[in-house]
Amino acid sequence: MRARMRGQKTSYHHGDLKQGLMEAAATLIDIRGRHALTMREAARRAGVSEAAPYRHFSNLDELLGAVALEGFEMLIDDVEAVSSARAIREAYLAFAADYPGRYELMFGKATLN
Repeated sequence: MRARMRGQKTSYHHGDLKQGLMEAAATLIDIRGRHALTMREAARRAGVSEAAPYRHFSNLDELLGAVALEGFEMLIDDVEAVSSARAIREAYLAFAADYPGRYELMFGKATLN
């Protein structure tokens, strides 16, 4: 077996690659916005080759759609956990504050007070 050279990347052998790419993409979107995301950057942040994302997503729009869908699922879980209109509003505002990039991806640019 060949020894790994310093600085050389290893293959992604642990966990779920698709989920790892989505988490890397979601984090970048929340920090720098959706326009900062590329397939190459998602791969880099997930620690995989530049070709690896294409095993799960045919293009960037498909990755963005998966991140948005997961965001909607998170928000639905938050909203279903409360009952009053005020609490639902607070759940939306908390989601927007905690995940600003994903909120913008899901709903478009908005000013929240």
